[in-house]
Amino acid sequence: MGNSGEKVEVDPGTFKLIDGKIYLFYNFYFNNTLKSWNKMEAELKAKAERIGIKLLPKMKNKFKYLDVIAKGVAAFIMLQTLYFKFSASPESVYIFSTIGMEPVGRIGSGIEN
Repeated sequence: MGNSGEKVEVDPGTFKLIDGKIYLFYNFYFNNTLKSWNKMEAELKAKAERIGIKLLPKMKNKFKYLDVIAKGVAAFIMLQTLYFKFSASPESVYIFSTIGMEPVGRIGSGIEN
């Protein structure tokens, strides 16, 4: 956020960690805002916290379904892998035959002692 709360481009290489939070700073065209931050850290940190608290609900709504979609994609990939593994699909048989581990490698590769 800019000084008045507007969105600005940040430089991921210009940051500061404070109390487990990462603060990113604008650092383009000979204007490094980290230097200004270091001079007035206490008051700017309080202002950043106020602005951040206002934005948090908006960010949660924006990515509301992202975790559900990511979990669904991961589950689909795992189910597809199980199908290819245990149905003796030609692709899986070829791969494990090439390395000399068919069928023990194909079926037992997911089993741990």
